[in-house]
Amino acid sequence: ILMRLEGGNGIRQGSVVALAQMQHSGAVSTDCWLPPGRYLLVPLSVRRGLPLPATWAFVSSKKVKLSERNLEKEALKTAWMAYARETDPQGEDFHGAVLRLGKSEAGAVVVLVENLTDKHLRVQFAFKSDCLRFSRGKSEVIDWLAPGYGQILQVAQPSSDLEKPVFWSETHTFRMTPHVPQQAWHNPPINPIMDLHGPMCLTEPASHCQTQ
Repeated sequence: ILMRLEGGNGIRQGSVVALAQMQHSGAVSTDCWLPPGRYLLVPLSVRRGLPLPATWAFVSSKKVKLSERNLEKEALKTAWMAYARETDPQGEDFHGAVLRLGKSEAGAVVVLVENLTDKHLRVQFAFKSDCLRFSRGKSEVIDWLAPGYGQILQVAQPSSDLEKPVFWSETHTFRMTPHVPQQAWHNPPINPIMDLHGPMCLTEPASHCQTQ
């Protein structure tokens, strides 16, 4: 995903310029024209293990400056959320909360939920498929979100050795309450700080959010 940086270095204010279809492949591509400005290219991957080299090919009649940048977890989450919003701009509304399924033509799905209400939101989401692998390790997840938070619930990708069309279905339920949940907030468990699936405050400044 390629984002234009609007003022400073903050990715939160960035706007999506272009994105490539997410797929299990050594190369993906997309074409776009870039007016003068500052841009950030974020390769989206849930691969664990040793780093992989990546190449960005571009053509320009003017001198272009490139630099490598290490991204904090919040910036990565912002890029993943931007992908889901861009590929599912309509989403599904539930009393002010929004569920988005960012789908690619190759069968990958990024599941995002945004709790833009003043209540706590419970989301239960389950895939049914025999050809997807899941970033949370399970096809079904249950998560609570505090008011003002968003979360990447799941990233589903076709199995690497798949040679047939990708088919899947999903079910989901919502529940809202003004009370702070007393049970576990995430199943499967996550690391709220380090994990891609940790909830992130959607408002600026982040101090306006309740503690998740």
